[in-house]
Amino acid sequence: MEKISNYFLPSPLNSNSTLIQRHSRHQFRELVPLTIREKSHLSHPTDKSGNFLKRAININTFEFSATSESEAITDKLAQAFVNCIPGNTTIALSGTLGAGKTRFVQGIAVALGGTPEQVTSPTFVICNQYPLKRHVFHLDAYRIKDADEFLELGVDEMYLTDGYVFIEWAEKFSDCLPREQISLNIVIDGEYSRRFEFSATTKYVDCLTALARSCTLMDG
Repeated sequence: MEKISNYFLPSPLNSNSTLIQRHSRHQFRELVPLTIREKSHLSHPTDKSGNFLKRAININTFEFSATSESEAITDKLAQAFVNCIPGNTTIALSGTLGAGKTRFVQGIAVALGGTPEQVTSPTFVICNQYPLKRHVFHLDAYRIKDADEFLELGVDEMYLTDGYVFIEWAEKFSDCLPREQISLNIVIDGEYSRRFEFSATTKYVDCLTALARSCTLMDG
């Protein structure tokens, strides 16, 4: 079970600081002012024989990372997420044990009128639901064996609500996820530092761009 602890220490962030890091393919290097990057991926679908089709699909993607040094900043990031990302959104949530996946969902709950105490890790219960200003679902698919068992949780109905569906281990059931989604990977950057890596395609590019801009305005 993911341990929820006060792993963040308050660290003021002045107006000259930035939370945004430029995304490189293999690593996140230097802190730089916000740079909006839309990547155009040209993919060539194949037929059943493995032959390239002449048709090509152009997909716009947007990626950015935000670093938090305190629980206060994490909560502000969660509030910005709620402000910028509409309901009826699925988030593929990943991160190692203790990275702060449940802690971020707690921040989402607070932003929607709830309390941190309402939110617990779904590791053993598989799915937690929080009926707030928007519904919040938090699933842990690690122990789910197959797609049928995953669908039996009622995820298709969850996808249709006005809320957020956070799914850990979502990559196990990628065929059962909405075509458009947001990916969030939380990385332990240091004893008290967490890096939130966001990415999305097409539908959510504008929303994620707005979230990135909001992060540059945060104070500690």
